[in-house]
Amino acid sequence: MISREYGRRDVGKLTGIAISATALGGIIGAIVSGVAFDVTLSFAPAWIIGAVCSVLMAVSLIASYVMSGKLVARCAAEGAPRIDAEGNIIEE
Repeated sequence: MISREYGRRDVGKLTGIAISATALGGIIGAIVSGVAFDVTLSFAPAWIIGAVCSVLMAVSLIASYVMSGKLVARCAAEGAPRIDAEGNIIEE
């Protein structure tokens, strides 16, 4: 998804950012599940929160994928330079 949205030129940096955000979510999730257990003496609220967050993440990823295609089409219609799959400007 990252290479489709941004091209392959900076895929390493962008993948690193995405993985860091995922790791941060894992850290926060562990803390939230611990607090939820301390408050309720059950992991059920943590499972519910995790399920809701997973659905929101999936919807966000799918929306991002769809929106990227529309954004590229709109930018091209407005005269933005064309780029190849590597992210390089195509000279015409």
